[in-house]
Amino acid sequence: MKKTSALVEGAIMTAVYLILLLISLYVPLINLFSMLLLPIPILLVVCRQGLQVGFLSAAVASVLSLLVAGVLGGFMGVMFALIGVVIGELYRRKKSAFAVLLGTSLAFVVSLLGLLVFMKVVLDINLIQQGQQAMNEMITQFEKMYKVQDPSVFKPLREAISLMPIVLPSSILIGSLLIAIVVQWLSTLFLKRLRIPFQALPPVREWNVPRGFLWLYLLTIVLMFTNPEQGSTLHALVLNAFSLLSLVLAVQGFSVIFHFFYVKQWSRAGAIWTTVAIVILSPFFALLMEFVRILGILDLGFGLKQRTKKRQ
Repeated sequence: MKKTSALVEGAIMTAVYLILLLISLYVPLINLFSMLLLPIPILLVVCRQGLQVGFLSAAVASVLSLLVAGVLGGFMGVMFALIGVVIGELYRRKKSAFAVLLGTSLAFVVSLLGLLVFMKVVLDINLIQQGQQAMNEMITQFEKMYKVQDPSVFKPLREAISLMPIVLPSSILIGSLLIAIVVQWLSTLFLKRLRIPFQALPPVREWNVPRGFLWLYLLTIVLMFTNPEQGSTLHALVLNAFSLLSLVLAVQGFSVIFHFFYVKQWSRAGAIWTTVAIVILSPFFALLMEFVRILGILDLGFGLKQRTKKRQ
């Protein structure tokens, strides 16, 4: 009876998974949100019914995805189903929240790399080149629409686009981490609802990265001032390291902001909205993110949060 119940639940979750996959492929606007939900049905099966039933559900979902959504849809079906298995097994083994985050991030890294290889080898589509071409065309259309006379206005942006293949490793890592954070947060909402035990992430104000990241960041800055030859291995390493370490320091900086709101006994919602506003506005006002990074540097270097605690 228990085995039958497990198989029925697996079948229901597989159907939910297929619905989410079809929405992700064919329904605009909400497809990004539904894609973030894709691993959760398989994740819940693994948590509630075990790894064997979870693998069976993932296999069935993958085959049906291929039959219903074609080659690309089938690959996406396999990719997100396996990610769901990984996250679900980590939760089932009662791993720490950061261990789940690390495992989820690695699963997305492998999946994104697999997607790039699949698109190139099977479909003969270079996603990086197509992305560069699309963004350059958007800039050209914008220049024509608003009759921009000075081409140097968009020169930094075009240079950044040209660096996309070089910073691909750090972009994949950063993107995977950000997606993993959102997926993990969404999954905890369902786990709470179903009363499945799990270890939650500590409050953002308590996040602390190792101080060694500060020295690595400073070393990267020094190496950037040596002007490594563009296209060289050192140039690629420095750019990718700078991107990753900038994100790490920004995370530490946001931790300072949440700590400040906590010490002042201000609403946590205020800290969240401040963070959201900074992230949204930073592409237009780069100094905002620089300020956050400086907070992270001061905290790692001089214990900004600890000093604030002492004054309290």
